[in-house]
Amino acid sequence: MLTLDQLNKSMGKGTVKVAAEGVSHTWEPKAEYVPPCYTTRIEDVLKVR
Repeated sequence: MLTLDQLNKSMGKGTVKVAAEGVSHTWEPKAEYVPPCYTTRIEDVLKVR
């Protein structure tokens, strides 16, 4: 972090960023495929035959 701060100080703010900084997620999972209690109810787990 010290190196990152020094580079940004000498070369300008925002020149070097942390890996996920400034990344925007424009996608969302489709709610129609996720049951309301998908992590707490075993009945909602899909069965594959």
